[in-house]
Amino acid sequence: MNVGIHVLNWIPPPLLRRWAVLELSRVVARASGESPPSFSAPDGPCAQFALFSRDLAARAIASGATHDFASCLRQGARDLGMRWRGRLNIHDVSDGMAAAQALYRLIGIDFRADSQGRIEIVRCALSAVYSPEICAVMSAMDEGILAGLAGEGSLSFACRITEGHPACMARFVRRTA
Repeated sequence: MNVGIHVLNWIPPPLLRRWAVLELSRVVARASGESPPSFSAPDGPCAQFALFSRDLAARAIASGATHDFASCLRQGARDLGMRWRGRLNIHDVSDGMAAAQALYRLIGIDFRADSQGRIEIVRCALSAVYSPEICAVMSAMDEGILAGLAGEGSLSFACRITEGHPACMARFVRRTA
């Protein structure tokens, strides 16, 4: 494992959680044209992020702007993933997936992946707040983050916790040049 990811795994989560949630919130806010919340409530930034992102995704679905919202989410998340890729000095898919695992853990997601792009999520803090439809829209953000961290590609889910499954099963397929 590279040094940047090793350090990320050892920094106490509260120090990084707020930073990570603020960055994710900025992506969601930009995709919807809103301002990100201040996260001052006592229930913590992760819970507030879940409600904030759920409400904006629901608004996009209700207005028929799902495609545009998801496209903006993906692009913003890809840019964010690329910044993290640079900060953590990531050079390959394996390191990208290891970074994703460490970063997702900060927001209450037990993300497990291998260098082949197989992904299993056995616990997701967002699943208690997201409906299956919201989860599907917000997955554009996951695809973007992985594209930024591991290299451009696409993400497809076989099943999701929000659909009543015990885990999310997905695959990230990296594009070849």
